[in-house]
Amino acid sequence: TAAAFNRYADHIITVAEQFDTLPLEQWAQLEPDFPHIDWVGDQLAQQSPPTERMGAFAVNVTGYIHRRPLAIQRAGVTTLRGLNWLEGGLAFNRADANLHRVGVLLHAIGSVFLDMGKIDDALAYFLQVLPLRRDMYDHDGEAATLHQIGSLYLSMGKMDEALTHFQQSLTIKRTLGPRAGEAMTLHSIGTLHLRTGKLDEALTHFQQALTIKRALGDRAGEAATLHQIGSLHMSMGKMDEALMHFQQALTIIRHVHNRAEEATTLHQIGSLALSMGKMDEALAHFQQALPITHEVGDRLGEAVTYFNMGMTYEKLGDLDRAVEYVERCVAIDQEINHPDLASDRQTLERLKAKRAGNAPTPSDTIQQDESDTPDDK
Repeated sequence: TAAAFNRYADHIITVAEQFDTLPLEQWAQLEPDFPHIDWVGDQLAQQSPPTERMGAFAVNVTGYIHRRPLAIQRAGVTTLRGLNWLEGGLAFNRADANLHRVGVLLHAIGSVFLDMGKIDDALAYFLQVLPLRRDMYDHDGEAATLHQIGSLYLSMGKMDEALTHFQQSLTIKRTLGPRAGEAMTLHSIGTLHLRTGKLDEALTHFQQALTIKRALGDRAGEAATLHQIGSLHMSMGKMDEALMHFQQALTIIRHVHNRAEEATTLHQIGSLALSMGKMDEALAHFQQALPITHEVGDRLGEAVTYFNMGMTYEKLGDLDRAVEYVERCVAIDQEINHPDLASDRQTLERLKAKRAGNAPTPSDTIQQDESDTPDDK
């Protein structure tokens, strides 16, 4: 009956409150409730107009949807589980004029679209969040949303818009704190300047971020900024300084057991060695990176590493292995529908022709593994 369902739904809504109070590593105790949460969410989403229960349920499951993304098919379209729950909750809370909940749900829907790779849709929702944060004098939320919008513009290549939003975020963070947020935005501004070739400005912002992260004991953040400073020195041709910063980053990354970042940094050191003509060192680092990329499921990083191993073997004159590794790269490109597929196929054909004694002029470049850094292939 409707009354029985409502009692059941109220119980599940209470259970879902724990997603906000329990640390992620303790969510395992809630796993028996996951099927019930999914069922209640789908039932509530079918009610029209959306109910107060839908409004409360949606707010409580924002973390669940974001932290445990699941692609599903709905009406022949691939979407993420729970998007319809959030949309229903947003509709109710807008009608109820609950601005706090509206802001939470707009942010959550933007995050879902970001998880799906739909950057324009994500940006549209985050832009709706910003005036709400300002209307409620939520300065911390305003700073965080400004940073998120800046990051989206950066990923879209809209550098002026990105810088404007980062600088607005930084101003608020410097006024209110905490310093961790300030360091994050300084790092992002450094990344923007690095991409636009303003290397001195990039280095200034990275060094400011590094100082704060070290003062706070943020080891993972320190490693990320050291990695970016290494990339900056590499782009300036200061290879020894680049190597020093990459090695410092690698030491910290191994200490904090971040396997994905470890693979990226090993690959970066290998690329640096390859550019310096140190083929044995390059291969050694690529070979260390390769099993880790496979372990963490980083197919893009795996493809890039195979490609650069192929380039290294070509320079060593081992064309059989060069062909073998670029073939593996192309196979992954096909699997993940990577935009470099056509150019990697051209490289493969060039290597095969060279092995057969017909060598066209090479035009290949070392590929960079940036698959796991949102601010930065």
